[in-house]
Amino acid sequence: AGFYVMRNGWREDDPYLFFDGGLFGSMHQHEDKLSVLMHAFGKPLLVEGGVGFPYGPYPEYRYSVSTFAHNTVAVDGFGQARRYLAPDKGEWVHPYPYTAPLANPWQTTGTFDYVHASYHNGFGPQFIPVEHRRSVLFKKPDYWLLVDRLEPHDPGKHSYEAFFHLNAPDWRR
Repeated sequence: AGFYVMRNGWREDDPYLFFDGGLFGSMHQHEDKLSVLMHAFGKPLLVEGGVGFPYGPYPEYRYSVSTFAHNTVAVDGFGQARRYLAPDKGEWVHPYPYTAPLANPWQTTGTFDYVHASYHNGFGPQFIPVEHRRSVLFKKPDYWLLVDRLEPHDPGKHSYEAFFHLNAPDWRR
């Protein structure tokens, strides 16, 4: 399905990272490919920036399913653009019947986990042609190394913005 979990045990305080390298989906979609969620020391560290909003034409809901509410990147101020590819829904879901997993490189051993996936569906409604590749290495049990590569497929110059939503409810104290 394209969802990967890197963990070092099953106790409440064991670290784990969730990585979304999957397709868009057929019913409930977020523009969050290559996003990560992280938990360690018994609490969430990287979280989604917007959750719990009702469905509908509300700004809070539109934000909660956007790239900007997830731990991934935007290009030139625009989020991922899979929803603008409505005619090409073959990019949205895994073909049925499910005969094989996605081709994302994935390796897990006793000392490390590694995954790599890419997003190539452009950014913004005008389809800014930049490919985002993300690799995550988990050196068990100590740290994760996250590497992003953004490759434009046009001659233009682009700006890139990475989002990391820290779980910091008491940041004002």
